[in-house]
Amino acid sequence: MAERKLPKKHQSISGQLVLTGEFKASEDTLVKIAVARDCRILASTVVRLKAGQTKTKFMLRFAAGGKRPKGVRLLAGPDVDDEALRSTTVQQVRIPASAFEDGNFKNAVLEVSDRLYRNWLRNCRKIILRGRVVCRRRVWDRIEQQYVVCDAPVQGARVTAFDVDRFWWWYRRDEVGSDYTDLNGNFEISFTWCCWWWRPWLLRRWQVDPLVADRIRELAEQAVIPIPIPRPDPVPDFTIFEKMVDQSAPGTVSFVTAMPEQQPGQSGFVTVGEQLKKILPAAADLEKMRIWPWYPFFDCSPDILFKVTQDCGEGETVIYSEDTGNIRWNVGDGLEDIVLVANEDACCSPFCCDDPPDEDCLAVYGLGCTTAYPIEKIEQDISDPLAGYGNPGSDDRPFGGTIGIRGVFGDASEIDYYKPQRRRIAPHPTGWQDMPADEMAAFIRRHYIGPPWPLFKTETVKPVPVAGETVLKTIHRFRMEHPEVVPFVDPSNADMLINWKTADDKAGHGSPMPGLQDGLYELRLVGYRYDEENDKLVDQQIMALCPAEEGQPDPALHAGLVLRLDNRSWSRTSGTVHITTSEPDCDFPDICAVVINEDPDLPLNRQRERCIDACGIARVRAGDTITIHFKASDSDGHLEEYSLTAHWAESKVFNILATGTLAGDPDPLVGPSYAHTFLGSQATYRAGLPPTDDERARPFWYGGNFKVSVTVSDSVFPTCCAYLLRLWVWKRTTNGCTSSRYFHNNLCEFSFTVIREDLIGSPNNPSCTEICPPEGDRNTSQDE
Repeated sequence: MAERKLPKKHQSISGQLVLTGEFKASEDTLVKIAVARDCRILASTVVRLKAGQTKTKFMLRFAAGGKRPKGVRLLAGPDVDDEALRSTTVQQVRIPASAFEDGNFKNAVLEVSDRLYRNWLRNCRKIILRGRVVCRRRVWDRIEQQYVVCDAPVQGARVTAFDVDRFWWWYRRDEVGSDYTDLNGNFEISFTWCCWWWRPWLLRRWQVDPLVADRIRELAEQAVIPIPIPRPDPVPDFTIFEKMVDQSAPGTVSFVTAMPEQQPGQSGFVTVGEQLKKILPAAADLEKMRIWPWYPFFDCSPDILFKVTQDCGEGETVIYSEDTGNIRWNVGDGLEDIVLVANEDACCSPFCCDDPPDEDCLAVYGLGCTTAYPIEKIEQDISDPLAGYGNPGSDDRPFGGTIGIRGVFGDASEIDYYKPQRRRIAPHPTGWQDMPADEMAAFIRRHYIGPPWPLFKTETVKPVPVAGETVLKTIHRFRMEHPEVVPFVDPSNADMLINWKTADDKAGHGSPMPGLQDGLYELRLVGYRYDEENDKLVDQQIMALCPAEEGQPDPALHAGLVLRLDNRSWSRTSGTVHITTSEPDCDFPDICAVVINEDPDLPLNRQRERCIDACGIARVRAGDTITIHFKASDSDGHLEEYSLTAHWAESKVFNILATGTLAGDPDPLVGPSYAHTFLGSQATYRAGLPPTDDERARPFWYGGNFKVSVTVSDSVFPTCCAYLLRLWVWKRTTNGCTSSRYFHNNLCEFSFTVIREDLIGSPNNPSCTEICPPEGDRNTSQDE
């Protein structure tokens, strides 16, 4: 077969690397061979010489650009990254363009002496970084009956290490190596580091840190030192330091100006640094970053940062990233026992301080992202008023949205497929019904298959029709169908049984799934084995509850989970921050939302002259009161909390509830949180309610209409300005993952202007100086 000819734009060099004199290779003799032109590395390779060997062959192919061959330099240097060769002592041979025949140059010879190689060894060393990537979880320990912290390994994640160089506002980071985590989350990154202190300044792609630049300018202004503004996409310009010294202290000796292509002058650079130390003010924040007042860049050790990415089936995602505040300075021969804690986007080993049961049974652990609500924290006695609530007796949280139900089949189970069933206990009880397919949201499992890459096989778990039933596939069945999967390694989401979609939230509106009204529900699973020969599901069984230690499963006791659902119907109208729903709801009254010096003994309809409506103007003085009327409620009685803040000027805010007096208007359970309604006078009020009233006891708080009065002062409506009142309302509902703060909430806003008549004309309140005084005050001024 004829050898394929390279395009004309490609060139090649082949030849021998020769160790000269008495120099013979040891077991770890590695030499990098590279081709360069105009200080750019066009191609490189690393050759390894065996012990006692004195020569070895090499071949490099490269593209120098253009259709005709170009002259290049052939380099031999230490085993470092290509860019580092620019700042390394190398052996080089010039090969002119005329030496190439048909783009090829053969019989090249590169000689490396013992002295040169020892010089590489003195200035270069191998650095090893070892550590783990974990998901740090707070899990329920069923033996200790308490939460414990457990680190679950993150498998198959790419860990990248960077060397960071900083000088004043300039910074850059260069990748030094990467590795993929193993089954236990471990990684090991090794790289060769050479001590060439000027190397970073020969490289481009520097950046300016704008926050640091602003901070340095502040400090320079304190010292009355003129300082230039750094250019974007910079090449570090060291002449600015000479100018700063010269202008602050005329006659100072200059230092050697260093252009980006030149090696900085060490002695002059140190001299200017010592002079700047004397004139620059202290700055602890910048000193901690080792950039202030002066840190010479004669750096012979790497400064390391880490970044971790992982593909959990939806593309590469950053699961851990460090900023410059996390730099590990001056790393020596390596780092050991590094622990990188991944964020919530990571795929972690599912079992953490908890192994699956041994029997043919089902263990239901709870629900949420990482078993945030273990079954022990959800009341399961259906006769209890708090049945199905999370953290009963404290938070009393109902559930909604898409809920991940977690648990595992016992090791002795041979179930191939299973279907979830549900029944409503209250209100209006129903019998057991198969869960519709549209209530079973898909989720991802990643099964370990080992090297070579890819390390994982992704499975999308979703309802599928099998022999007339709509079922989900077990891990046991998937492993039978995919023998390449390593059976003793648990996949991600191995403890996920169902992703129960109880509400359908779309852009602009949402509602509960059909047939799922709010109430108390129970779930269970029906398991099957699959008869492949006859395409039938056989050996149907309602999955039994896994027994206590040393016990046996009782088929009469099915494994299940009782949950209280509370979803909502809602819609959003363009042009408003408030959503249309009563779960929860908030409002400011159209008339008399804000009242100046309100008289509590008079109805509001007799105080209209004191009322301020939206976009109105309130003229007040220090000591006056401003009363704000509002509504915060939930029609299902699962209100958690509300807040009321005032926003003004540029990013200024104060908490109205914390500075004022809260009262019913007329609803007496004022909160402002669910927990507050069980304290003091509110607890007394609850106890006095009739037994038929929902709010007599847990878990209900409906909220209502309230008011809060504040006294105008230097911290409350402190100056003339437009103020925005922001009222947030939250329910207690959660899906076990998302905080209730971001789940079911609502927002109302109300704006008006405050004129502090007592501050008009005050030189300390410029916002009030341009405002005309009221009519009476103007007449008084004219008379005077």
